[in-house]
Amino acid sequence: MKKKRKERYRLWAAVAVLYAVVLPVSGLMGMTENRQNARMQSESVREVEPVNKQGAVKENEENPTGSETVFGELSLTAEQLDAAEAVFSSLESLDLEQAARLMDREQDVLADLFYETMGGTRYLYTPSGFTAQIEGEGMVFTMPGTVFYGYFKDGKPRGECLALQFINVDSPRYNYSYGIWRNGRMTGYGSTGYCYYENVPQGEMAKTVKQGNFKNDLLEGEISYETTGADGTVSHWYMAASEGATVIDTRWTWMEEEKEYQLMSADAQSHGYFISEEQAGQVMWMNLLGWEV
Repeated sequence: MKKKRKERYRLWAAVAVLYAVVLPVSGLMGMTENRQNARMQSESVREVEPVNKQGAVKENEENPTGSETVFGELSLTAEQLDAAEAVFSSLESLDLEQAARLMDREQDVLADLFYETMGGTRYLYTPSGFTAQIEGEGMVFTMPGTVFYGYFKDGKPRGECLALQFINVDSPRYNYSYGIWRNGRMTGYGSTGYCYYENVPQGEMAKTVKQGNFKNDLLEGEISYETTGADGTVSHWYMAASEGATVIDTRWTWMEEEKEYQLMSADAQSHGYFISEEQAGQVMWMNLLGWEV
């Protein structure tokens, strides 16, 4: 029998690429509704007028040197404050690509903010300023290119939270993990994936997303995996996981010649997903943008 041509997507390759993708769930579950009343949304990158803003002292007659801005518990340069405000504004409007582009463009400024001004520690950003007490709603940089946005309790993500990372190896992309967090770990419904937004490298997917219920950063139970190829072709797989490892059930077919398990995509029967027996027992389905380091 003539075999159909199959495109193979291997688990180990998907995991090695890290994660981030356009949010497949609707609007961060309404997370922005309260914020839009408190903060007028405009362009993500803009000139900052020299006026006081909820406790911040901008460059004015009270700050004649113009070298730094007192904003909450930190003294920032105008460039640092502008970059932080722009990233926050993009995340507030759920524009992940814009936030990634900003972190790319402002990576030197954000590195100086994180390592020099913050001393390599974490601060909570809100429109009122930076504070070392990470409690409530806001934004936290865990590295210059990695940011968490959402709700925090006892110094960790708790409730609805989004983690976003900019990375550029072969081409620029953003990685993301979004969902419900408890004690700094994804526990509840969520998704994780990646998105190349410029020049998809050869052999890579333009976007991927894995979603389902997480327990302590590992996917558990019924999950879905979606890929978007460089040509725009979208494929879906539905499977089960146990503590982050793939469950081989009746949906999978053992391919004796290849010594692999095969699962055909739900919407494109020419697309097969293959894993070896060894890979089937490995932890593959997880949140890779963890809070703890």
